[in-house]
Amino acid sequence: MSVEEAAERLVREIESTTDLNSYCIQLGDDIMRGNLSILKLVEWLGPLLTNTRVTDREKGTLSLSYVLAALRPDFLPEKDLFFLTAFYCDRTLDHHSLSSAILQGITALIKMDHLPVDSPKLTADSPKLIFSSIFANVHCQTLMQSERNALYRIFQYFLVHKLTAIVPLGLDFVLGFITAIDGERDPNNLILLFSILPRFLTSFTLGHLTDEAFNVISCYFPIDFNPSGDDDKAIKREDLALALVPCLVAIPDFAEFCIPLALEKLDSNRRIAKLDSLHVMKEGFKSVWNSANVEPHLTDIWTALKRELIPGNADLEVRCSASETLSELLKLFSRQRPALLTSFLSDILASTCGLLSDTRLSLYSPAVDLLEVAAKASELACKQVVSNIIPKILITKKGETHNEATTINTLILFVKASIQHNQDFDIGSDVWSPVAEMIINSANIQNPSCRLSAYNGLIVLAAYLTQTQRTVIYDGCEDALTSDERVKIKCIELLKKLARIHPNEIMEKVVDTKLKLTSNKDTNHEMQDWQTEALCGLVILPDFVNPVCALLLDLIDNKPKSAPKIISCLRNLLTDSELMESGDQVLEVICRLCLKRLVEWWLEGFHKVDSNKQNATLLDIAVVIENLVKAQSSQLQAEVVCPLIETVILPRGAEGDGSNYKDLFKKSKHSVIILQALLGYVRPNVLIKNWLPLTTSLADVSFSEKDPLIRDSASELLATLINKQQKDEILATILGHTAKHLEQKLASRDSKSKVNAVKLLSWVTKSLVLRGHGLMAYWIDKLTDQLADCKEPGREAADGYRLIVEEDKLFLIAKSNSMLRIFYRQRLFQRALALASISRTCSRACKPNYLTALAYLVKSVPKSVLLPSLRQIMIPLVESLDEGEDKLELTTLHTLSGLLAEKEPALLSYTDTFIPRFLKLAKESHSMKVRIGALECLKFYASYPPVQIVPYVEDVSTKFSHTHNP
Repeated sequence: MSVEEAAERLVREIESTTDLNSYCIQLGDDIMRGNLSILKLVEWLGPLLTNTRVTDREKGTLSLSYVLAALRPDFLPEKDLFFLTAFYCDRTLDHHSLSSAILQGITALIKMDHLPVDSPKLTADSPKLIFSSIFANVHCQTLMQSERNALYRIFQYFLVHKLTAIVPLGLDFVLGFITAIDGERDPNNLILLFSILPRFLTSFTLGHLTDEAFNVISCYFPIDFNPSGDDDKAIKREDLALALVPCLVAIPDFAEFCIPLALEKLDSNRRIAKLDSLHVMKEGFKSVWNSANVEPHLTDIWTALKRELIPGNADLEVRCSASETLSELLKLFSRQRPALLTSFLSDILASTCGLLSDTRLSLYSPAVDLLEVAAKASELACKQVVSNIIPKILITKKGETHNEATTINTLILFVKASIQHNQDFDIGSDVWSPVAEMIINSANIQNPSCRLSAYNGLIVLAAYLTQTQRTVIYDGCEDALTSDERVKIKCIELLKKLARIHPNEIMEKVVDTKLKLTSNKDTNHEMQDWQTEALCGLVILPDFVNPVCALLLDLIDNKPKSAPKIISCLRNLLTDSELMESGDQVLEVICRLCLKRLVEWWLEGFHKVDSNKQNATLLDIAVVIENLVKAQSSQLQAEVVCPLIETVILPRGAEGDGSNYKDLFKKSKHSVIILQALLGYVRPNVLIKNWLPLTTSLADVSFSEKDPLIRDSASELLATLINKQQKDEILATILGHTAKHLEQKLASRDSKSKVNAVKLLSWVTKSLVLRGHGLMAYWIDKLTDQLADCKEPGREAADGYRLIVEEDKLFLIAKSNSMLRIFYRQRLFQRALALASISRTCSRACKPNYLTALAYLVKSVPKSVLLPSLRQIMIPLVESLDEGEDKLELTTLHTLSGLLAEKEPALLSYTDTFIPRFLKLAKESHSMKVRIGALECLKFYASYPPVQIVPYVEDVSTKFSHTHNP
């Protein structure tokens, strides 16, 4: 084949192909394999590239661009790249219709590894040639959005990856760049430009073009843009505004233009303009502008900021932004011009100090806020502010008999600021000594609000108080602990903080004196209560845990009436995040000291507690034990918990080899709850002796106990132990024993006994389903069989499915070290189709049981699991809305509302079925929750495309035109 024939064939292929890009990729592969050269390709494309028709020239240029994009970056040599660069630059003189193809080609070229830059072999470098041609021949404002985006990306590539190649172009590039981007309005292009402008501005000296460059950028400020449509991924006004700020403050030279512009916009009434202006100034002060840039505008800046801060803009966000801007300005002067800082702060103080003369003035609070911002800005600023205003505040306080709490709160703000800047805070200085004295005195007056403020201040000052000052506080703490509840809490917090710093002092002057607990019968119970609370606050500290625990436990043993309060305090302590984060050491000590004595007291002294408080105390002590056990390692649990069961609990039963659990439960049925607390959080690898007698006895309690609290605890504990049992032989034994007893109870004619058996069956099934045990199918079948009972046991079985799929609150959870396999609900959901099938053939009386169980399964799984089976279970879902049972209807409505909220298409086929039922439930159900659920479903149906729901609009509107109260 001759060259001419090959060229003609290439042109024919290009003109006839429907997928030009794919064809060009094949050409690129031929070039990289050596079957064709790039220059030969250009020669063969000649008939297209030189054709008189614009469309042919465009197609030829686009073909070459596609081929270049398909080549490896390191393939073409420098000489070929220079030739191609010259070719594309020459193309920029052609018709504007070729712009897209040309820019695609240039984009491919500039990414080549060997693009010539300052090459001695060539007469010109490619970047200079490219940009001189683009700036001269490509008029950016006439290009389409996608073409402008391509041009901006060419700028971006050079600025990010080949900056050194374009910096020598100097002001020529600067002028061409700002001319090209001038007037851009497309948000996507603007986001791109705003991302590269800071790099451009900091890399080139703008010279006489500084003003023009700023004008091109500042025309967008403040951003006024409202995205169209509901696309969550669409660019928002906030995105553009945040991206624009770094451009406006990119270089110090912009300050002389940017500050007046920001002040002008700040003076407007538009909230967005104010926020954007403050943000721009804040960022400029923070990292770019210097004091010389700012000083000429300082008076105007202070006037504008003061207007937003005093009396204060009604908009909290604007006020906060103005405060942050002032803070950054003060930090700038602190870094660069301390003398200017002093002068500026003098102006601020002159404007605000007069407003501190009376706490009742409306401008008092804004003035304090402003001065607090100034004090926090820097150490220099803090010293000047504090030395000027603290004496004035103290003088004001002497002349006032009201609002003393406000004055103290104000002083605390400046104490915090001073400590923030100076860890060597001197409480004995001329400034702070009278402040500390005033706060200490206020802590001892009978005014709750004033006292509360004073203790807040003492907490801040705790590390700096002198011994004399601390002694005064210790003398007053007894009175504070018996006063207002808020004051008591703060007093305890102060004692804890002082105890960390001065443990021996607190032990001697507080714990051993003012908090000395006694079992004397004449002791004031109210006094003992606050002593207990204070001690529990200190027990979390390593230096106090041993003596304080001993005091509390002795009081529990010797004075049972005090036990409920102490145990309640311990419960609050052990559910406190501060203790749980304080480390294992303190918790281990508390566990070793308290666990045995608490259990012993429960078994021996609980009957002495006031009967009205027994249940509450029982639950409190259970929570204490649970949290102590939960926090320990397997080793410590084995050391403490297991011996405790063997040496303390079991001996309370009859003599024998482990069989005394049964007798123990007869003597003290509440021991079940204590055992649950002890064993519920034990790790699976901790060996529990006499496991089989324990589980057998628990099963007996689950069957026969009348007290629901005890019965449910026994069932849950048994399920927890089954879930954690790692030895298959032991597990098989107890499951076999339990199954045998269940068979007997389930065959009973005693309805209550049968219901209890179904509850236990549900718990055992849950424990096996959670761990994914091989026998779970047998137990699920047993539970499903009970659904056929049309009486209470059948309803209990249906509720058993809820129990299985719902996450347990205490024990059968990951935090209790239970065995949980992922996707256990999804595995259980495989039974859904079977339940749906049975619900269509079962008797009418037991149908609600199957529908309820199915509803719980459907509710528990994610949409991705539900959808493949949705059509098979749709009929039971519909029937569930006709049963008239609130729980069933609510569960079904919850599932349907979730699908409708996501506009699930499958539900459109059932619109005729569901909408009348939703209307009926919304109008006639006696349950308000069901009505609300039905209305939610109707609301979500209304969000479907109008064409699909128009036929139902009139019917819904008519039925809701009148009130639908029953």
